[in-house]
Amino acid sequence: MTDHTAALPGNLITATLLQVTPETPTIKRFVFEVNDPDFCYLPGQWIDLFLELEGKIQVGGYSLTSAPGEVNRKIELAIQSSEKHPVTHHLYTQAQPGLQVHISQGQGACVYDPDMGEQLVLIAGGVGITPLMSILRSAVMLSPDAPVALLYSAHTPEDFAFAEDIRKLAEQYENVLAVFTCTDAKAPLPEWVHFDRRIDTAFLKDKHLPLTANYFICGPQRMIAEVEEGLLELAVPAGQIHYEKWH
Repeated sequence: MTDHTAALPGNLITATLLQVTPETPTIKRFVFEVNDPDFCYLPGQWIDLFLELEGKIQVGGYSLTSAPGEVNRKIELAIQSSEKHPVTHHLYTQAQPGLQVHISQGQGACVYDPDMGEQLVLIAGGVGITPLMSILRSAVMLSPDAPVALLYSAHTPEDFAFAEDIRKLAEQYENVLAVFTCTDAKAPLPEWVHFDRRIDTAFLKDKHLPLTANYFICGPQRMIAEVEEGLLELAVPAGQIHYEKWH
């Protein structure tokens, strides 16, 4: 999503930054307390976040990584560093606990609903893990016995955001399968990284994925296109493939 200059619209909610922690060499986690009990969002949605920078209102859109209801009145974002986007750059380089921001309600139609069906496959590339973390966390809360698989690709082992959280969920829930694959590893892989290849049609074929599952994809545009094409080639119905494309 792209940051842009904007006037501060109405119906926004104030949120206070509680914690900032490094997640990968280029991604940080941000935990906010939302100062409105009526704030709501769905798994997979994003918010607009507004800051005043150098006398101008700037806005950035960020996927929520927390699950609705997971921690009362707290939300989590994972933000990748960027020199180009003013809000992203400010948050990543300067934001400290106590910072107050304005946020929108949850937005976006690519959302998880447990009524979709029992099987769920999440396919992430790089920072595309962010909305899928919200979906994964929600799925184990709302349907703890339903099969969930996460296929997650990153350049190197250090680039996997939420790796420890994901591995803990896979250990805690027998129905959760997590598969990590690197695309540019230069050294021997740790034991929890399973492959050193891209997620493409051949990779998907090797996994013997269920045709009845709902698939959520998030990552670089090229990856989304290739994964969608691969799933369709495997005869997954188009209505069971979900993603959003950002320009």
